[in-house]
Amino acid sequence: MDDKELSTMLLDVKDKLLKFSGGQLQNTQPRDDYWKLLEFSVIFLGGITARGIRFIPPGATHHAQWMNKVLYSLDVHISV
Repeated sequence: MDDKELSTMLLDVKDKLLKFSGGQLQNTQPRDDYWKLLEFSVIFLGGITARGIRFIPPGATHHAQWMNKVLYSLDVHISV
């Protein structure tokens, strides 16, 4: 980012979001798409999940809900 002042202000927000998302990944999520959204958030913010990252091509989405369509189009499978 070119604007140093804005970059400094956003760094604090980024750290808070990474901490929140990482903490939520430690909890049991009621649905897999919530878990994937949290992992995508960590990856987007420049973090790495505890299980690692591996991208694969998306599968069929013809009956998926809107959130599933987004998540499947960016599908990440965790290395175990």
